[in-house]
Amino acid sequence: MTTIRVEGDQFTDVKTLTRDELVQLKDQLQIECADIDDQLMRYKADYQVRGVRGDMDWFQKATRARKLKGQDLSRIQDEFGFRKRQEKAESIEMKRLGIGTTPKQFAPSPFLSHFLKAAKELLNTATFDAIVAEAEARKELDEEDSL
Repeated sequence: MTTIRVEGDQFTDVKTLTRDELVQLKDQLQIECADIDDQLMRYKADYQVRGVRGDMDWFQKATRARKLKGQDLSRIQDEFGFRKRQEKAESIEMKRLGIGTTPKQFAPSPFLSHFLKAAKELLNTATFDAIVAEAEARKELDEEDSL
C-alpha cells in the first residue's frame, strides 16, 4: 500500500507526490513523531515516579498514532528508494545505449527518456532488445564512417 494519511482523515498516494512534497511531508511527520515520542516518554516517566497510571485510553491512542506515523514515514522512505533505483536503472539504460556519454548535443532529452520508458513498457523484451541491438549496430557504423 502506498497511501498515507495527511490532514486528518484524508489520504494520498505517495506515488503522486513530487519530491519536494515528499520531503516536506517527511519533515512534518518526523516532527510529529518526535512530539508523540516526547509525550509518551513523559507519560512513562510519570508512571515510574508516581506509580499511578494515567489515562490509558490516551496512551493507547498516542501509541497507535505513533505507529501509524512511523509506517507513513517508512512508505515515504520506500518511495524515495524506489525512485532512486528507477533513476539509476534509466541512467544505466541510457548509458548502455550511448546516450549522455558523448558531447552535449547528444545529451538525453526528456522526450527520449519518456520514449525509452514507454517502449520498454509497451514492447515485449525480445522486440525491445532487437531494436536496441539495431540502434547500437547503426551507431557503430556511424562511428566507423566518421573515422
